[in-house]
Amino acid sequence: MIALGTKMRKFVVHTRPLPGCCKTGDLPTILEVEGEMITATEDPSVLWLPEGEFRFRILKPEVLYEPKEIVHADKTREKITVPPVYYSHSVFWTTHQAMAKAIHLVRQQFEYAKRKDGTEFTEEQVSEKVKEIQEILL
Repeated sequence: MIALGTKMRKFVVHTRPLPGCCKTGDLPTILEVEGEMITATEDPSVLWLPEGEFRFRILKPEVLYEPKEIVHADKTREKITVPPVYYSHSVFWTTHQAMAKAIHLVRQQFEYAKRKDGTEFTEEQVSEKVKEIQEILL
């Protein structure tokens, strides 16, 4: 059992460029994140998730925060950034699990190009691209 408010480090495979960071181009990046599980006390809808699944609020790095607009009672609007919530299928316990997902995404990019343009690819090309995948730790 995980105590309420327990912060833990996990890994996500991020597929978009990270502002103020390294250039990732069209490659996925393995990113270490710090966050917490969302509990039923906080959001009862997590009780409806299938067994073994969870939601994870990412607290660090703040570069992943998402914009949100709040409308106050006096009708004024305020733009803020909030921590994103990822579902269990997007959160990995180890770098090895995250790397397996990143490799799968790279292979899918090659297969998409083959379907779209007829561009053939080799396992060597996939391996070369995989070597470029970056791991960013907190």
